Amino acid sequence: MFKTKNESIRSRCAIALAALAFISFGANTNAADPSFTFHDALTGANASDLDWRQTPIREDVVVFYEHTLGLYPRIDQYSKEWIYGGIPQEVELTRHLEKARLDIERLIPDPDWDGYAVIDYESWSPWWDLTEPPYRDGTRQVTERRYPGWTDEQIEQQSRHIYELFARAIMEETIRLGKQLRPEAKWGFWSYPRISQTGVDASWLWDLSDAFYPSIYMRDSLVPDGAELGLGEGYASDYIDEMFNGRLNMAKALAHGDKPVLAFAWPRYTQRNENQWLRYRQLKDEDLWLMLYGPYLWGIDGVIIWDNLSQPGIADSFQHYLDQRITPQIEFINRVVLHNDALNENQTPEDVNQDGFVNTIDLSYVISFYGTDDAAADINDDGIVDTIDLGMVMTAFTN
Repeated sequence: MFKTKNESIRSRCAIALAALAFISFGANTNAADPSFTFHDALTGANASDLDWRQTPIREDVVVFYEHTLGLYPRIDQYSKEWIYGGIPQEVELTRHLEKARLDIERLIPDPDWDGYAVIDYESWSPWWDLTEPPYRDGTRQVTERRYPGWTDEQIEQQSRHIYELFARAIMEETIRLGKQLRPEAKWGFWSYPRISQTGVDASWLWDLSDAFYPSIYMRDSLVPDGAELGLGEGYASDYIDEMFNGRLNMAKALAHGDKPVLAFAWPRYTQRNENQWLRYRQLKDEDLWLMLYGPYLWGIDGVIIWDNLSQPGIADSFQHYLDQRITPQIEFINRVVLHNDALNENQTPEDVNQDGFVNTIDLSYVISFYGTDDAAADINDDGIVDTIDLGMVMTAFTN
């Protein structure tokens, strides 16, 4: 059933035990603030209608989108219109930065603001081999018009050079401007780093970033056609491999412990293939747990919750989702984090009662919360929660 059995068991155990850990330490939450935090980055016309007063989610994130920061050149995905020149080398950088200055001052009016400033420039990559085909094709077309007598090889070399030169300049100068205008903010780019960037010279971007904001969205491509809604036990290992072992570990390595790493989490299934039945549905509870609690297990600093609330009525739906499902899970996670902060030890999450041992006492906590026949704790799917499941938990986390 498991594609990567040990990793899938680990993910399943972590999800189940995350909700249990608070049982053993109750209200032992004396720390002023947890070391792992949650933040709001909702957008859209209806986002301001949400009531956050009952949630432990911070509102200290500003996301700058392509249409709200400067004159970001791009090719419209649907109309194919070339906006602000379309490709990086066709925009006037000085005008772009002048507009970006106004945008930063408008969206962050306080010069001393010290929150998280996220630049969401995602239409193209600053590296030729990683950018979308329309930007390579467009660059070749412009180069051919300017140098009609050149060979294909010359066109390709010049296109690569000029594209990467200007793409890098846009990203470098934009984040430098932000750091200059709002020096206390923690500036970085959305969904950077990615594993695909390991083979390119990206040191200039990592050096300029004050923080890293990898995306850990759940793509529906991880769920085979016709499968039950959600990643489930058989496909969670694929998600963990790509997002946690891949993106989060890479961001942690680049941060060197000196820069915060906050994962962007979208509590919906994002569409990347033809699974229309799954498109943008809210995450099932077990997948929501994995997205919210997994980053804590991987040792990063927090999670930024994003969603687009532009459609009529969507704010009411999200408010219910926030109150009934997201907030309770975050409150559980905060209890775990605060307790572990107070211990100041690296204790493992499968030690539910935090006595330093993984044993049948921990299993009793699992059973007391889930019962003896709950599928979430029945790791080996034999229909009962017993010492065999505890053994699988121990094996998964100690090997």
